[in-house]
Amino acid sequence: MVELALELLERATYLAGEKLSCRITFRNTSESKPETVAWASAQLHCQCSYKEELVKTPLDVLPSPATDTAFVPNKGEKGKTVVSTEAVVLLCDLELGPGESKSYTYTESIPEDGPPSWSGRLVRYSYKLCVGAQRLSGTVQMLRIPFTVLKIPGSLQRSETVQSPSNPNPFHVTDNDSTNDTEEALQQLAADMSKKASLTYTLKNRHGIVGKLLLFKHVYRLGDSVVVSFDFTAAAVKCLQLCVTLQCCEAVPEQYSVKKRQYSHYHTYGSQYEYCSHVNKLHVSLPIPPNCTHTFTSELVCLEWQLNFDFVTSLSGSDVTNHWRITDDASMETMNWTLPITVVTADPVQLQDALPCTQIITL
Repeated sequence: MVELALELLERATYLAGEKLSCRITFRNTSESKPETVAWASAQLHCQCSYKEELVKTPLDVLPSPATDTAFVPNKGEKGKTVVSTEAVVLLCDLELGPGESKSYTYTESIPEDGPPSWSGRLVRYSYKLCVGAQRLSGTVQMLRIPFTVLKIPGSLQRSETVQSPSNPNPFHVTDNDSTNDTEEALQQLAADMSKKASLTYTLKNRHGIVGKLLLFKHVYRLGDSVVVSFDFTAAAVKCLQLCVTLQCCEAVPEQYSVKKRQYSHYHTYGSQYEYCSHVNKLHVSLPIPPNCTHTFTSELVCLEWQLNFDFVTSLSGSDVTNHWRITDDASMETMNWTLPITVVTADPVQLQDALPCTQIITL
């Protein structure tokens, strides 16, 4: 028997355009007889799956590619292949003596024209590295290992659109390759994120001013914390309680919806409740999970992030006593407001990922 092991060499999260490298090892587990691996091939592909009862396939989502070989990376996979690399032949007629092993390194650039990884309720985009192999006189075996792909905002993907830093590192050697382009784009993204862009909103209802809201920026990276400040010092209407919810909206356009209308689903990543009847100022902090997907739009789905605010206000100032409690007969009403924000990728080296980096199969 031959054992096939597949290992990602660096990490399980990448940016589109980066090079993925893996080690592929074949080991003869027999101690008495030699084995022969007839062939082995490798390929990267992105699979799109969706709820067929809610979403219909757009015309230009690629059908499963036809092949005249035994290597079919998407065989048995749900959905359609939306992007893939060329299949690479790793070996032919590899002979392994008893207990002998042989390793190969496979390196491939991740396509830039595909969507980012997304595991939603309506649509899913999943990237996988697939290695197919066949032992002599054996059956074809497929070994797949998933990985995550994120994308830099379109305006920063190409190096020619990136401005050189004002004080470049004199010890950094620049090369005209995709890796250097990605590093420059990440540097420019970090520089843009460091700029202050505070936004102040005045909250009102039909009875008057409820308070002011301060958002220090409207663009965040994966792993950042969204900090919101509230100021009720000049309020004409007493706010008794508030709730801030961080969520993203997964929306399918009307033309791809079975029900002929835009279908949306909300994913909530955190909520914070605060009682503010005797508070003039307070702060709310909600972390963006590093293993989520940033804002993006593909042909089949649109993912947008937002902050949802719920306020409970008093219709009378006498509803709140001096003992920090609300009277039993308090007259109240609620106010809801949604504020869109933008979430972009972070350096994939800094992002945690629970995906496995090693897979083993027996041929």
